[in-house]
Amino acid sequence: MNKFKPIIVIISWILVVATMVTIAFFSLQNGKESTQTSNKVTEVIIPNEDNVSYEGMKALTTITRKTAHFCIYMLLGLLVFSAFYFSLQIWAPQLQILSFSLVLLYSIIDEYIYQAITPGRMPSTLDIIIDMSGALIGIIVLSLIIIIIKYIKKRKKEISL
Repeated sequence: MNKFKPIIVIISWILVVATMVTIAFFSLQNGKESTQTSNKVTEVIIPNEDNVSYEGMKALTTITRKTAHFCIYMLLGLLVFSAFYFSLQIWAPQLQILSFSLVLLYSIIDEYIYQAITPGRMPSTLDIIIDMSGALIGIIVLSLIIIIIKYIKKRKKEISL
C-alpha cells in the first residue's frame, strides 16, 4: 500500500466529504420535497401501496426515513474511521473516538443548523441518536475487519517462520 497510500488517503477523504455533501443535500430539502423523496423510496419498497392504509403508509415512510438516517450515518462513520486509519496508519481506540466525535458534530450540525433553517423541517434529537447508532455500527464493523485482517497477517507471519 506504500506507493498508493497518498491516493488512498485522498480518495478516503473525498468519500467522506461526498457523503457529508449528500447528507446536506437531503437535509436542505424543504419539508415538502423531503416528504416526496421519502414517499418515492417507500413506494419502491412497497410497490402496491393501494393495499396499505394511509396510517400504514405514513408509518412505512417514517421507517424509511429513520432507516435512511441510520444507513447514511453508518456509511459516514465507516468512511471517517477508514480515512483517519489510512491517513495516520495507526490502530488506536482514539481513532474510533475521534471518528465518532466528528460524525456526532456533523449530525448535530445537520439537525440543528441545516434543518432548523430549512422551511418545513425541524431538528430532531431522535434523529441524532439514530445517526450515532449507525455511525457506531459502521465504526465497530470496520474495527472488527481491521482486527481480523491484522490477526490473519500475524498468523501467516508466524506460520512462515
